[in-house]
Amino acid sequence: MSDIPVQVSADQIVEAEFSYASLKTENEQLKQQLSNAEDQYNQLVSEKDSLNKHISKQDADIALLKEQLESEVKA
Repeated sequence: MSDIPVQVSADQIVEAEFSYASLKTENEQLKQQLSNAEDQYNQLVSEKDSLNKHISKQDADIALLKEQLESEVKA
């Protein structure tokens, strides 16, 4: 890189600082939104796992009842 001096006005510096501050704030908000979404996702995964276990138990109960019914019909 060359060492060519560049003149920047005070207004440009203020505008750049304001832009940086705005982007930094927006970045923090987006990080929080992402964190919230991850928390919600993890909660839904846990709920799904719990429901799948419940469904599996219900399926097993239904299969057992079908077997009992078939045994009674044959008897």
